Amino acid sequence: MNTQIMDVTLRDGSYEVNFSFTAEDVRNVGQAVENAGIEYIEIGHGQGLSASSKQHGVAAATDEEYLKAASESLSAVKYGMFCIPGIASISDIDKLSDYGASFVRIGCNATIGSVSETEDYITRAKQLGLDVFANYMKTYVADENDFAECVRISSNSGADALVIVDSAGCMLPEDITRYYNVIRNTVGNSVSVGFHGHDNLGLSVSNTLHAIELGCDIVDTSMQSLGRGAGNASTEQVIAILQKKYNIEKYSLAALMRFSEDYIRHRVNFKGVSGLDTYCGIAGFHSGFMNSVRTCAAKYNVNPYTLIIEYCKVDRIGMDEAILEQIARKLSK
Repeated sequence: MNTQIMDVTLRDGSYEVNFSFTAEDVRNVGQAVENAGIEYIEIGHGQGLSASSKQHGVAAATDEEYLKAASESLSAVKYGMFCIPGIASISDIDKLSDYGASFVRIGCNATIGSVSETEDYITRAKQLGLDVFANYMKTYVADENDFAECVRISSNSGADALVIVDSAGCMLPEDITRYYNVIRNTVGNSVSVGFHGHDNLGLSVSNTLHAIELGCDIVDTSMQSLGRGAGNASTEQVIAILQKKYNIEKYSLAALMRFSEDYIRHRVNFKGVSGLDTYCGIAGFHSGFMNSVRTCAAKYNVNPYTLIIEYCKVDRIGMDEAILEQIARKLSK
């Protein structure tokens, strides 16, 4: 079993700490991940390059400060950042090359139109010698034919890895199998396949293990499951199961666990099972739009769970406030 791990504590976990991770956190968490033998670490703002702003949340450090900290403190683990076209410009990718990063993860919704917008970003990253991950956010919105076309576009553009992303934590193992098979049937083994799960239905760890057993080359995890919404698959638990089930000893779990408990655990708000997060998982609703649901549900005095379900019958990709209000008004009657 040759699957590698990408720890996303500092990137996806930044949502849960209001983007307060510092450059010193990059050094400390990065060294812990490196010492544990984990192969990849993703750093920076949750929404990636150039996202730090009033609109997307102000990070505790700049992209350059995060990258500088990584370049000065890390040697074995591969580090990189996320990039969303429209938030980041193509030229922002140059920062990664300037500071010795190994990869960029270019994220877009799993639609043909959105994936087409990543082509020039992938081309630039490859010109700079970076490994490119094409992250298909909200993978579950694509039917198999459209997803196959997304895969062809990314592969033809030069992407090195294609990542199935369960943004709402709504996917079942059979869903992951279906998208994995589309990738392999479309491009064979010419690119790597990754998986990024969320825990809205309590399946992030089991789904990650299922992805590994399918043959995914890279899976995402985070310490203490720290991540947006219901959180990600736990780095500690995934490694523990790999050791228990497959006798994989390449990761140093004990030291990582101690660091995780001492350094990360106090930052986590253990809130139990959230009804809103669970309904995101049921409906395939992205938690980034939760404030709109809360506001609208309160305005019309309707059940936010029902509002999520009904809205996702119309749209699981974006947020149209007018449609949301129209649905809420109907429910209020």
